[in-house]
Amino acid sequence: MQSSPERPDISKFENPNAFVDAMLRWRRASDKKFNVSTYIKKFGCCSPSLVYLIAQGRRRLTGDHTKSFAKLLGLDPRESSYFEKWVMLTRSQSKQGSKYSSKPMRALPERKPKNHLLKEWVHIYVKESVNHKDFEEDPEVISKILNGLASPQEIESSLKFLISEEFLIRNKEGKLVLAEEVSTTTKSVPDENIRKFHKKVFDLAKNTLLSCPLEERSTSTFVFC
Repeated sequence: MQSSPERPDISKFENPNAFVDAMLRWRRASDKKFNVSTYIKKFGCCSPSLVYLIAQGRRRLTGDHTKSFAKLLGLDPRESSYFEKWVMLTRSQSKQGSKYSSKPMRALPERKPKNHLLKEWVHIYVKESVNHKDFEEDPEVISKILNGLASPQEIESSLKFLISEEFLIRNKEGKLVLAEEVSTTTKSVPDENIRKFHKKVFDLAKNTLLSCPLEERSTSTFVFC
């Protein structure tokens, strides 16, 4: 029985183009159904020709490419963050004419646990609300997005916390965005904080079931022990 090929380690490559090429080869070898043209046609991203030119080292990656390529290559959040910074660093060093322009950052940035995110249950909901299409930096608007789950006063306090602790940052346009897609905690989070969050998860689910028709429900949550 033939074993699956080993997944490429992003920290071991000399430049982003070589990593893209290796990941595409790995995806084809590990998933016989994977095809660049088919994938792009289904999910968008960029043109197949651009993908092949970059994989061959004939075109440089830019910051505009990183999110599309991270999706195409199936990178996890840590790899995506590394990939984006790596491309930006390579471009910057190349412009300066540095002979080290092809050298990568050798170690993935360590993800620091952020237990204080669960100090108040509302922080998680306010944090994720920035991805909502109707999001505005207004506690009243966010309260409506959350279907009244928290008061505007609670949300205002939570916004200040999330900004000061850099869970939310501002992009070039000054709009609030997530600093990172995934936040992690350790087992040291107090049980009471977990209970409060879980209780609100179930309260929201119950309210949604009672007040919203099936086609309008979009609430979801992941609960891990």
